Amino acid sequence: MTGRSMQPLLAGKADTVHPANEPFAEELFGKSGVRIGTMKAVNIRKPYGNGGWQLFDLSVDLAETHDLPAQHPAELKRLTDAWDRWAAANNVILPDWNSGY
Repeated sequence: MTGRSMQPLLAGKADTVHPANEPFAEELFGKSGVRIGTMKAVNIRKPYGNGGWQLFDLSVDLAETHDLPAQHPAELKRLTDAWDRWAAANNVILPDWNSGY
């Protein structure tokens, strides 16, 4: 298991749990996400998402309403590459939604 303790944050000895330049990735029930600093990429299957990676700048869009991949393709690649590395290191197996199960 990997992770960081929240204790320094809760004790008032740190401002954040993760350094701004460190990727924080996650996956739950086929919904994937990765954040580095204020940039966040998410991949949520249809009908709940668009079925592909979306990119948001949380410093100006906390509601994640302005998808930015066309404006920042290199940033999207940086985040999705970080997610791929995390997924490989943690043996993530994504569901096959087309299998009928």
